[in-house]
Amino acid sequence: MAVAPSDEKSERNDLTLQGMYDVMKDWLREFSWSPDPESLIYLDEDKNRIRCYIYSYVNEYSIVALSASSENKSAYLGCVALSRKPRPGEWWARGRDLIDGEFSKENWDKILRAIVFYEALDPALSAEDRTLRRQKRAHTG
Repeated sequence: MAVAPSDEKSERNDLTLQGMYDVMKDWLREFSWSPDPESLIYLDEDKNRIRCYIYSYVNEYSIVALSASSENKSAYLGCVALSRKPRPGEWWARGRDLIDGEFSKENWDKILRAIVFYEALDPALSAEDRTLRRQKRAHTG
């Protein structure tokens, strides 16, 4: 099991790609429902990166980690959301960049929160309409 830094905000530029992979597996174990969280994460040594895939019914989330190198002065962690199917009338699947930055537990947690928010559905009523409805029920009930 990889050792997490005492300061979770610190950059992890000292880790090898394998070390980053071990840390990400530990992070996955913290929230994963899967008995085998390693099945969600892939070490691609040829491209010097790690990919973690999380799927919902509608979207695919690709979390990428790159180790520090001559091109990347610091280790990187980022996430992209991709629609798994096109919208009516479109032949392409939409995508969106989510959080990215240094390889850290803080950014990992931000990515997970962004995924939850991205999956959340907009309410049918505005906040103002919901408040008015609640007030009306309180006065009539």
